[in-house]
Amino acid sequence: MKEKIPKATETKQVLKKRDANAVMKTATKTTKSLWGQAVERAKKKEKDPVEMRKLAKRLYTEAKQVLKKRAAIAAMKPATKTTKSLWGQAVEIAKKKEKDPVEMGKLAKRLYTEAKQVFKKRAANAAVKPATKTPTKSLWGQAKEIAKKKEKDPVEMVKLAKRLYHAMSK
Repeated sequence: MKEKIPKATETKQVLKKRDANAVMKTATKTTKSLWGQAVERAKKKEKDPVEMRKLAKRLYTEAKQVLKKRAAIAAMKPATKTTKSLWGQAVEIAKKKEKDPVEMGKLAKRLYTEAKQVFKKRAANAAVKPATKTPTKSLWGQAKEIAKKKEKDPVEMVKLAKRLYHAMSK
């Protein structure tokens, strides 16, 4: 790969970016690790081993940052896809079934209202479900319940419930 000769007006940051991108490009073509590629590029630029290692470290960290950014962008793409609205979906289905624009409009309207009603029912059912569930008892409630089954005397029941509660909370 032929390397570009930097212009005198280019800043250090631009050069660093170019080096990091070059490491990234070769990452997909060769089987060398990212660190190996960074060392290889640093050897071409620096003769002193200490400076070469420093440059390799910089190139490696920059290449890793580029990889992280690309992965983040790729992960966000499916999340940013827009889904069609109910009306848009209804019109699309109606277009496939009806050729006449008037009939298509009527069908789309009917499909839209039916879908809207289904979503309203689902939302209402979801709102009702948590209210119908029996709430889970607290540790004290559980301890009292166990103590009631074992002790008939209310004073002894409370004492046993306290012991159970402390044992359960630890």
